[in-house]
Amino acid sequence: QAQVTNRLSTATRKQLAAGSGQHGDRIQLRRLMLPFSDAESTLQPESSEILYGTHRHLSGRWVKYGKFSAVVFVFIAAGALFATHGSPKRFPVVDVLGLEQLNSNDPCAAYAFLDLVKVVYNNLGNKGPDTGGPEGLVYEANARKPDGSSHPLYITVNCTNLDDYTPYAVNEVGLGGKFGSFNIKEGTKVHLVFKVYDKATWAPFSIDSQQFSFFDLDTHMGEVVEYVKLKGLSSYTVSKTTEIDISKDDNGFYTFTATKEGTGADNPADPTQLNDMQRNRAVTVDFKNFDGFEAEFGASAGPLSPRWFKWVGRPSLLCAQNPNGILDPQNPGGGSDVNTVTVEEERNCWFIVPIFNWCFPKFW
Repeated sequence: QAQVTNRLSTATRKQLAAGSGQHGDRIQLRRLMLPFSDAESTLQPESSEILYGTHRHLSGRWVKYGKFSAVVFVFIAAGALFATHGSPKRFPVVDVLGLEQLNSNDPCAAYAFLDLVKVVYNNLGNKGPDTGGPEGLVYEANARKPDGSSHPLYITVNCTNLDDYTPYAVNEVGLGGKFGSFNIKEGTKVHLVFKVYDKATWAPFSIDSQQFSFFDLDTHMGEVVEYVKLKGLSSYTVSKTTEIDISKDDNGFYTFTATKEGTGADNPADPTQLNDMQRNRAVTVDFKNFDGFEAEFGASAGPLSPRWFKWVGRPSLLCAQNPNGILDPQNPGGGSDVNTVTVEEERNCWFIVPIFNWCFPKFW
């Protein structure tokens, strides 16, 4: 296996920054994006213990099908031009979540939002669909602030267990509806490293505090058990009636493991609208001085049941609406139905009771 690096050359970044339009970005990234070295990962496959989505087609996919598709597109564009008496336009990329946050009705508008706009390159684990290029996945994103300002970014994702990663549907990796999305076959796992870069310069980019939420952690027939494993978080938040088992290993990874059976019918469709069951199967985590993180998504073996993992870059458990009322975004701790545990607090606990998250304090 060829050794790879996570460093992008200056020439590469300049060429990427010079790319224009969604197809320009994809072509530049496909040729030049260099992946990250698996030597940087501290995830150990042997230490592993135990998100669901619908696909969103990658923008500009038609360019891969050759001259015939190009001819078809020309005729379609000409027809549209004739019908509208205007200039032909590119197919739009709808930034659904970004549009929602600009809406004053968004219950999570008081929080920072790492908005995934689109996938510009997808060859995670060398599985394609953008085969022939370097390993990795690249999102175009915006770091949005509550004051309405935003900063354009690239987020790279690299797989560190290339031999073991077994996706069920590569075309559904990246985005699914209003969520980031990954999928794997039952009995497998994927180790991922996320890094954040300024879109214009490809310089590493840091955010003072960034929160993420992971959803729909459940089991299939009580046998195929999903989990997400994270490192570097400063706190985590679960509902007071959570169905998630929480543990920590000696390497500093927190593992959030499903305990209840679920089906596709109970999956969330909107990260700002969660019913009680969906809240009980979700976790929100916070990273300080955030410039990336390391994660593992996995599922235990069992009957045929591919697993999808949904996530967003916002604190859904602190602000999403639910049938029991709307939490106050300015005061999520006051009368809310969630528990937030900081890493510092855990250091002062002899142990924490799973599910209930009760802390038995140390007395020394």
